[in-house]
Amino acid sequence: MKKSSSQSINRALALAAMSVLIASCAGPRPANAAAPSHSWELVWSDEFDGDAIDPGKWEHAFDCTDHGNKEAQCYTSRKQNSFVDSDGILHLVAREESFSGPAHSVDHPNYDSSDTSVTKSYTSARLRTKNRFDFKYGRVVVRARLTGGQGMWPAIWMLPTDWVYGGWPSSGEIDIMEAVSLDTAGATNKIHGSMNYGMKWPQWSAHGRDFESPRSFTREFHDFMIEWEADEIRWFVDGKHYATQSSANWFNYIWKGQETGFSVANPRAPYDQRFHLLLNLAVGGHWPGQPDTGWQGDREFLVDYVRVFQCDSGNSGGTGCASAPDAPVDASVEMIPDAGAPRVNRFPIFQDGPQALTFKAGDRKIANTPVINSWMEADGNVVITAADIGGEHGEVLDVHFSGPGNVFFSSADMSDIEYFGNGFRLVGGSAWHNYGTLEFDLFVESIDAGTRLVAKLDSGYPDLGQYVIETPAVGKWTHVAIRVSDLLANPLDGGNGIDLGNITNLIVIEATGNSTARIRLDNISLSCAVNEFSKGWQWDQTCSIEPALATN
Repeated sequence: MKKSSSQSINRALALAAMSVLIASCAGPRPANAAAPSHSWELVWSDEFDGDAIDPGKWEHAFDCTDHGNKEAQCYTSRKQNSFVDSDGILHLVAREESFSGPAHSVDHPNYDSSDTSVTKSYTSARLRTKNRFDFKYGRVVVRARLTGGQGMWPAIWMLPTDWVYGGWPSSGEIDIMEAVSLDTAGATNKIHGSMNYGMKWPQWSAHGRDFESPRSFTREFHDFMIEWEADEIRWFVDGKHYATQSSANWFNYIWKGQETGFSVANPRAPYDQRFHLLLNLAVGGHWPGQPDTGWQGDREFLVDYVRVFQCDSGNSGGTGCASAPDAPVDASVEMIPDAGAPRVNRFPIFQDGPQALTFKAGDRKIANTPVINSWMEADGNVVITAADIGGEHGEVLDVHFSGPGNVFFSSADMSDIEYFGNGFRLVGGSAWHNYGTLEFDLFVESIDAGTRLVAKLDSGYPDLGQYVIETPAVGKWTHVAIRVSDLLANPLDGGNGIDLGNITNLIVIEATGNSTARIRLDNISLSCAVNEFSKGWQWDQTCSIEPALATN
């Protein structure tokens, strides 16, 4: 596959004419594919025709972290691990050798390039275009030949440059091509195109499709491609369309403040921001398993070129160039399924009056209706009445604070039921820690300027968590949402914080400071969220409220 000087000239001419070719080629088109209204124009490429990797286009990783995948390699910038040969081919080389390097990746705040605290038995290379070439929407084509062997994991992929929607995977990931342990016993000649998005680890969405070819991925070069538009991402191999994902299915679930709580972001998020390209050859990890030993030679992932096109329509929405003749869109390819949102389990506590939480105890069905109570420093500081105000709210809780005190919802007496204690368990781990929410509607009729309202979850004083409410406008109903994680992060001085396995009081509302206010409460609930399409290997696939267990 040597590139002679005449081949290089022909390649340059081909690149200059590429967008015209894509737009005007008169090849056959599937009857179900719409004609493109515009053409793809080349905006960036690396043909690897120089004598070295271009540092203006690519940044090398230099670290020995496992990248959250139990990877077994150290990434280096040495020529032994990555170089461009005289044929104009980029080589990413995995080697079986001992190497010591940094414990963190370059983006970590504690990264130190002189750190040699981690030693591993393999080296390899990882390159990215971050802050050298970042883009939003386009067609990416990478011609490459993959490596085989146990634990080998070559990848062509994309990460967000700005992480607008939060850490991985909230801001998304696009995997153009991944392959694991090719040419090993029992392995098929298969690659994977996928995407990661949605909820925080360990409940994120990882969805994709496989593509199996009769042509070897390790002995022949193939074109791996995506078309990334605002509302759709499509995957191709050698011009064959095999996978599609739509903005109707992908999502991210982010915090939008006290009045909104957790919510799905705009329909195109997180794939409506700048991304950059990565090429790497990982060794080992959760997916491929640990690598073999006693290699007969180095293992190489070869890349002929990387090309990025964008639609010439000028459409900021990134649409308009689908179904070019060289890679027609196949309308029979089904969308990768997802719900477009997590499943939220909501547990009402007060809604037009106190609500019973129901549980199973063997063959019995048990109801626990939380009891409304109050604590006050002096008699008369807290006056609670139930008022039917009609309309959409009906019965509400009217609370008048005239001094230090609070109102709280505690467990009904369950001491007569074997194994159960007088309290509740928030079951589901990360579903509560990451996405648990205490919510209620709040009407502030009056409040002293020196008074703050505080919400709490309580495992028995002083073991509680608390959150100071941003006081809403007086005279109107306002929705208030408080993250369980914020309550967990703010224990009372001298206390041990919240024990999610033993919640004595499901909600506490306290007036502090001058402690003078008159408020109404309605639609009080606790909620948690889980991935609607959880994978078998992911944690916390459900969440619930259960009775606390007896302590004796």
